[in-house]
Amino acid sequence: RTSVNKLVNGYVEISKRRAGDVINIYFEYAENQWYFFTYSNRTMQVISSDKSFNDKLVGLKEDQRIIKGEKGEADYQFIVGTNEKKASFLRKMKQAAGEDL
Repeated sequence: RTSVNKLVNGYVEISKRRAGDVINIYFEYAENQWYFFTYSNRTMQVISSDKSFNDKLVGLKEDQRIIKGEKGEADYQFIVGTNEKKASFLRKMKQAAGEDL
């Protein structure tokens, strides 16, 4: 493991909803290089500008995308997210921040 400890641009949103809490994280570590994570109901969706990262996720078998919870904790799965979900999140965050779209 390597610690990076670098300041990056991005957004974090934590929402309480009846159907389950949602956490969205978007960060850019360089121009046009980003990661987007969204987690709700024991499912983590991930997408990146890094094609090889996305390809590795797509290449995993379904059972390899399930992370077993520790004793007493629920399992969760991860899947490849969509650019549309990322774009929608960014529009919402920029609008809330009063930024130009």
